[in-house]
Amino acid sequence: MSEDESAVLFVSLIVSLILWCRWYLALATVSQLGNSHASRIPLFLTPLFCAAFLFVVLLLWSAADVRTSAEYIALFMLSGAATVGMTLVLMPLFGLSCRDDAVDTPNRAARWVSCAVMISTTLVFACANIGEGETIWMTLLPAALGLATLGALWMALECTCHFSEAIAVERDFDAGLHLSGFLLANGLLLGRAVAGDFVSWDATCIDFVRLGFPSVLLAGVVVGIVRAAKSQSASKRPAWARGFTPVGIQLIVALVWTWITR
Repeated sequence: MSEDESAVLFVSLIVSLILWCRWYLALATVSQLGNSHASRIPLFLTPLFCAAFLFVVLLLWSAADVRTSAEYIALFMLSGAATVGMTLVLMPLFGLSCRDDAVDTPNRAARWVSCAVMISTTLVFACANIGEGETIWMTLLPAALGLATLGALWMALECTCHFSEAIAVERDFDAGLHLSGFLLANGLLLGRAVAGDFVSWDATCIDFVRLGFPSVLLAGVVVGIVRAAKSQSASKRPAWARGFTPVGIQLIVALVWTWITR
């Protein structure tokens, strides 16, 4: 490993240990008056699922130098773990807190969003590892581009629809599902946009715009769904704006686009 690769490995190890030890300690020690053990199971299991998914992608579809080297697999596993952990730390920027809204309180909507954040981040990071590249930066920088775009779209959605208030204050389950579906679908779309062999930085940016533009269109669809839902009471909302229907619509769109552009 080169010096910069060793530095990334070391920093990722330290950050991962700190963040995930804090995460599981918080889940294990929170009072059952705030949140039962059963309701915390998804928060326990989702990081493990994300780690398993990333490991499979690295083992099967990463660059030849990576999938044949335990050191590089460890590097990208740890950098992925650190990246997912940092997204949870940064969630308060979007008006939500994993600890306050998902762990300490029985808020189903916040739990769904927290799990969706972890999975969508993993999708983008894992897909950035698909294909050949000469250095780790040909994986890490496209992943950073995809995640920054995901954050920007989420922030635009927050400024438009005010999801954080609906989820954290009103505990609106439909709002939690809308946002969760948006994050998962865009994890797929932006992950597809950063996947593939690295040719050049110009080609990477062009492919990212060409393959990732449905993310912006999907954000517009979500705004329309949310505004339609807010115009009616919870009991009178149209079927396509309630429950799991918006999640299904967004995921189908993302899966179809990913399949078409495979």
